[in-house]
Amino acid sequence: MRQFVIYLENRLGVLLDLTRTLGHNGIHICGISIVDTADAAVVRVVVDDPDRCRQTLAEHDIPSTENPILVVRMVKGPQQLENVLRALVEAEVNLNYLYSLMIYQNGHTHVALHCEDPGYARFVIEKAGLEVLTQADLSR
Repeated sequence: MRQFVIYLENRLGVLLDLTRTLGHNGIHICGISIVDTADAAVVRVVVDDPDRCRQTLAEHDIPSTENPILVVRMVKGPQQLENVLRALVEAEVNLNYLYSLMIYQNGHTHVALHCEDPGYARFVIEKAGLEVLTQADLSR
């Protein structure tokens, strides 16, 4: 799965403009994380249609990059995140950051993970009995 890292000016209304642009092009934001600085905001998004998102960002000259992430389906209970983190730590997989997604499917929430080695992290998480989603799981 891919996430888009979008670079915006840190000023009133730019996030609304971004979400409107994506929405008007039929792109649904499934997850979002925002980190701001004095001058800029780094917006990470997981979307249901990465190809359309890539094209839309380019057409509107919105600066962005892409990188791989893992999206893990979380079962009910407070220990679930602990299970994910424990599996990564035991396998010595470096987790750079995580954020929750805004989708709720069949009683499950989801968390996006950006790891140093996504292929190995996927193996570790699945070996621990946890489900890693694919892009098809988010696409409508």
